[in-house]
Amino acid sequence: LVHEMRTRIITSPAFTSEHILAAILFEMTMDREVEGMPTADFLWQHKGIVPFLKIDKGLADEDNHVKVMKPIPGLDELLHRAVEDKHI
Repeated sequence: LVHEMRTRIITSPAFTSEHILAAILFEMTMDREVEGMPTADFLWQHKGIVPFLKIDKGLADEDNHVKVMKPIPGLDELLHRAVEDKHI
């Protein structure tokens, strides 16, 4: 249901590079297709919008008044998939 909503937004005539420079894609969105194409390819080839992949896992609990990013397990594999398979 969420992907259908995103697809409706992405395929809208108003969703163009005239108004939007880039879009941040969650891993699940990267793995899906829009009109038979990987989402990143559709954004770039049909809309002129640069796709970015969200890779962070959020912030860890505060420690000594500082919040740092949580570890990103499988980062190398995710980046490889993004570049080789999904063209991000």
